[in-house]
Formats: sequence, structure tokens, C-alpha cells
Amino acid sequence: MSTNDVTEYSVMCPCGAGTVTFLESIPDHAFARESQREYSAQIDCSECRLNFVVHQQSFGEGKKPTIVSREQVEARKAAAALHDATALELFKSPESKRLSRAISDLVDNEPTMAARHRLLRRLGVIYETLPTFRKRPIGGSEAVSRLGAAGLMRLGCLSEFGGGDTEFFIEASRELAELKGAVQSIPLEAVKLSPMSS
Repeated sequence: MSTNDVTEYSVMCPCGAGTVTFLESIPDHAFARESQREYSAQIDCSECRLNFVVHQQSFGEGKKPTIVSREQVEARKAAAALHDATALELFKSPESKRLSRAISDLVDNEPTMAARHRLLRRLGVIYETLPTFRKRPIGGSEAVSRLGAAGLMRLGCLSEFGGGDTEFFIEASRELAELKGAVQSIPLEAVKLSPMSS
């Protein structure tokens, strides 16, 4: 049975009336790796829970949780939802459906596994080696699914794929890039927390 070595510490919450508790956990054995270290946080103040949230990324130093404004998180979620809804709408457009069928047919009509692999790499759908691809090959419909809206719009901008709809795809790509930029421009600024007073 494994156990974890847990470190817990508290700091003052943003309003100063309560605390924020941080936990750090790592397996308690000699072969524990840094990648196994886990972090969590909890806002113990009911007032601050209304205005702030714990924000935690899943990699690197970003694994350590921070306290951010609920307003910023909600604004970013709303911008991301608008981006995703627009991407889905563009993906379902008649122009995208025509391009999807064309790409799917192009992939499925390749005469050999190696030719299909070369095409999928050129399209930016896969990045694995041919031997790996041979173990888990994909067809045209899976390729289109993996491309998603942004990938499909990118390919549609090329006259080779977009055909008469190239202008639609150029405009759609621009719109998606602007919406993605809007999401990324909303900062999630960590709130400065003070240590507990003795």
C-alpha cells in the first residue's frame, strides 16, 4: 500500500478575514519523481469564494494552483464558448462539408499505407512515424475529425483544397484567429496573498 507525504500551509485570503489552504503531495518512497508531485488549494473564506476561484494548470510550474478573480475566469469562459460555437458553426457550413468530403476521399483513395501516411503528415493531421501509423492507421473521416474546424479552415485557405471557397476559408480562419486571440487576451492574474500574521 502506498502513502503520500503531504505538506499543508495556509495564507491570508484576499479579503483578510479567512485563509487559503494549499496542499502539496508526493508519494512517500525513495523513487518518487517530481512529475508525481500534486498540488491543490482551497479557499476557506466564504466571502472570497464568491469573488475568487482556484486556478490550476496541468503542467510544469503551472501545476501550482493560484487564486484568480472569478470575473476573469467567467470572462475567459464566455470568450472560449463564443470561439467554440463559431468553430462548430463554421465546421458545419456547406463549404466545410464539401471540403471535408474532398479530404476524406483524398485520404481514402491513397493506394498504399505509406502514401496515406505521407498525405496525412503533409496535411498536419498526424506526426508519427510510418511504423507507428501502420499499427494505428486512420481513414479519411477520422482525418477530418482530427483536423477540427481550425485545421479545416487552414487547409481551405489553400487553393489546392479550398477551390472556389478559398475566400470563405480565409475569412473564417481570420475570424477564428481573432476569437482565439480574444480568449488569450483575457488575463488570469494571480491574486497576491499574504502570509499568516503571527
